[in-house]
Amino acid sequence: MSMKKIIFIVGVVCLLFELNACKLKAKEQTDSDFDFDSQIVTSENSRTGLDWTGTYKGVIPSADGRDVEVQITLNEDSTYQISWKFQENEVEANHFTGTFDWDDEGNIIMLGGLEKYELPNQYLVGENILILMAQEENGFSDELPDDYILTKK
Repeated sequence: MSMKKIIFIVGVVCLLFELNACKLKAKEQTDSDFDFDSQIVTSENSRTGLDWTGTYKGVIPSADGRDVEVQITLNEDSTYQISWKFQENEVEANHFTGTFDWDDEGNIIMLGGLEKYELPNQYLVGENILILMAQEENGFSDELPDDYILTKK
């Protein structure tokens, strides 16, 4: 599934949740107590509209073709823990901790501190999933295979 399709699906799901919430709220109110000021609708994003805290796990391919077990825990205080291990190796997993930031739209997180190790550090946040953003020479790819998805446990 392409990144454009994934982003479109996540957007549609968020829009449906928002529309349903507005419909339920309007249904609960009567005409006599309707307050137009409270009906201003703001656009939700992954940061404000999803329960993104928690632990995500998955197996993703590395640049050299080996599979890597990845686990990322996102905390409400914008800290993270990440561990990864090549499946073929008997070596212990690598662990890092740090803080993360959100992009301006509130849909992608950037795990701080991983750049110095040349590790991928940007993930699209969806409903119970993180999608690794593939770094290309001139930006990020929007054509990602399904095996770049970590699921919430």
